[in-house]
Amino acid sequence: MSSIKNSRKSPNQRKGKIISKSSVNVTSLEKMHGKVSELRQYQNGSIGAYFKNGKFRFISKNKTLSGGNLNNKKTERPVSLKVAVKLLRKYYAEKYN
Repeated sequence: MSSIKNSRKSPNQRKGKIISKSSVNVTSLEKMHGKVSELRQYQNGSIGAYFKNGKFRFISKNKTLSGGNLNNKKTERPVSLKVAVKLLRKYYAEKYN
């Protein structure tokens, strides 16, 4: 009754172009995750590794997409004098009361 869907694709159905292992240092990855079966480079320049046990890991980030880091959403704005006084009063009130 229940069917298990196999989400793994065969190598000829995968996106990206196959690259040689000599172009990327994979020795540290092989120590951690096992033998690498193939490396693929995608349109955005990132490189992914497929391992013998069926796992996949990106080993380099994309090089063509531009954008800010997710942590860079805060802008550096100067603190006004009113806000600085309020923060200092609150700090010293908590510290000495």
